[in-house]
Order: sequence, then structure tokens, then C-alpha cells
Amino acid sequence: MKTLLYKASGSLLISMVLLFTACAEKDETAVENMKSRPDSVLVINAGKEIVTESFAAISNALGTAMTRGGVQHAIEYCNTVAIELTDSVSTQYEVTIRRASHKPRNPNNRANEMEMASIEAYMQMISDGTELTPRLEFQENSVIYHAPLRLVTFTCLSCHGSTNEDILEEDYAIIKQHYPDDEATGFELDELRGIWSVTFPYEFFKTYERTDGL
Repeated sequence: MKTLLYKASGSLLISMVLLFTACAEKDETAVENMKSRPDSVLVINAGKEIVTESFAAISNALGTAMTRGGVQHAIEYCNTVAIELTDSVSTQYEVTIRRASHKPRNPNNRANEMEMASIEAYMQMISDGTELTPRLEFQENSVIYHAPLRLVTFTCLSCHGSTNEDILEEDYAIIKQHYPDDEATGFELDELRGIWSVTFPYEFFKTYERTDGL
């Protein structure tokens, strides 16, 4: 009987030691992650830089397509090239770049729960007349940067405006051909189209600090 009690006590002691060790290791990991967590200003600077580059790449490509073949050519071009352009910038910086919307054209760009929270927050800021500032979500090993994506030129309305006023019938037919479940119309100038989302691994900022000296 005593032997059984000793064995039971020993097993309990071992279990407690293992549990304590696991908790201690988890706490140490959490502390290390906190130490590697980048400064918010640094994240915002990097986010703005990458979003600006991504926006310029897509805008320039669409502008060229519009010049060569009008709205229909731009729609077809965007269908095949826009994601490739953001993927190219993602690869260059070793981050994940995404455009997300509450009214997507490409179903792959539908906002998830976290992205919808940012979209709704930006809509409220617009309603309140306050400045739309970047939003950050720090996670265990990465940080997600969100910035507003607005329709800033009348050219945008040629593809995203009213189907009765801004978008020509023949152009909308091409849109529906490529995107049967399109929801990305009915917008007005300067309206929120969605958000930019950039996911940075914490490791990114070790290189970014050395490169930019921020």
C-alpha cells in the first residue's frame, strides 16, 4: 500500500514539475516575443512605404492599360495582373500584402473578421469627420498593418461607380464576365473601397532598422 502511495506521489510530483516547466517555457517565450515586438512608429513607416509602392505599381499598370485599350482592357488586365503585382512586392519585402473589401470584386478579397473591424472603424471615422489613421494588430510573431483604401479619382468610378451612371453597359458586361459575383459597384468618389493589409513577421524589422536607420 505504501509502495502504491509512493508511486502515486512520485507520479504527481513529476506531473507538477513538467507542468511548471511547460508554463515557465511558455512565459519565457511570451517575454521574448514582447522583446522582439517592433515599435508602432516603425511598423507604420514600413506599412506606408509598402502600401505606397503597391498602390503605385497597380495604378501605373491600370493607367497604361486604360490608355492602350480603355476600361475593358483595364478590367481584363486587372483580372490577371493586379494580384501578381502585389505578390511581387510581397516577395520583395518578404511580407504578406492583401487588399480586402466589404464589397469585393474578386471573392478572394472578401474581408475577414479582423479586416471588417478595421473597415467599420474607418467608416465611423469618415462619418465623424476624423483622420483615418493606420491600425495595428500585434500577434505572437507578427504584426498586421491596416490602412484605408479609398476611390480617389473619377477614373475609379468607371469600374466601381454606379452601373446606371458611371459604368458603361458594355464595360459592366466585361466585369460580370470575369467576376460573376461582383459586388464592387455603387461607390462614390472618395468613398472607402476597403483596406490594405500588410502582415510583417517581427524578423522583418531587424533588417528594416538597419537598412533605413529609423
